[in-house]
Amino acid sequence: MAGSKYCDLKNMSYGDPEAPFKCCDQDALNIAAMYSKFPLSTLGPQGRGFIRGNVITYQTVGEKPRKGSLLMNALKGISPSDGFKYYFTQVSSPIRPYSRGVLAAKKLACKIAAFIGRFYRRN
Repeated sequence: MAGSKYCDLKNMSYGDPEAPFKCCDQDALNIAAMYSKFPLSTLGPQGRGFIRGNVITYQTVGEKPRKGSLLMNALKGISPSDGFKYYFTQVSSPIRPYSRGVLAAKKLACKIAAFIGRFYRRN
């Protein structure tokens, strides 16, 4: 099984008949939650940043902040989410996936895309 010990990540929604889980991420999470002896904290949509509220951790849906072009998306009417904006505040240390120049360019692109998104959005 390529990509993982238990699942072929290219066909994750189908799984492997020999794998312990049909779909790795959700099934594995469910089984871990069922057998955990530790207290679990489930967050509502505001806790994950899907709606305004007391955000604990951002969950981006769809394209991830590290991929794609924020400016091209903004011109298509898709402005960066709060999770995208937060991502670029967290990648300067301690692990730096971008050079200072690339990070500065990405932060600027995010600000410009957010500005465009104030006036132009896809419905």
